[in-house]
Amino acid sequence: MQLLVDIVVKGGNLLLNIGPAPDGTWPEGAYTLLAEMGRWMKINGEAIYGTRAMAPYKDGKVCINSKGDDTWYLFYMAEEGEAMPASMTMNGLTMPAGAKVTMLGSDIRCAWKNGENSFTVFTTPRLRKDPPSDYVWVMKIGK
Repeated sequence: MQLLVDIVVKGGNLLLNIGPAPDGTWPEGAYTLLAEMGRWMKINGEAIYGTRAMAPYKDGKVCINSKGDDTWYLFYMAEEGEAMPASMTMNGLTMPAGAKVTMLGSDIRCAWKNGENSFTVFTTPRLRKDPPSDYVWVMKIGK
């Protein structure tokens, strides 16, 4: 999922190269990969489809893109086994006044604050305890 996000936030597309074995069957790993991607996309697909690149694109484990003029998506790309952090900071831009932040797959609102040419989103204990998806967590920022 991190490869997909890294490519999409920079304006690219990911092509999966999954081919059949000589006997026409797919390897078991292909089914596993596609099932995991499908579960993640069911929750977070709106942050992938129809979006466009948005500078500064990526800052460490945090990435950003947009849809239309009023919606941003902030991605946190966790390391294997890493718990959701209490906050996520994106350097290089600030959020517009009145922005609302929720995690995709949840209706829980998250607090945020602007810094000097940066912004930080604060996750709730409830989200950290039971995240709606794995691998990459996505915050929706809108009005």
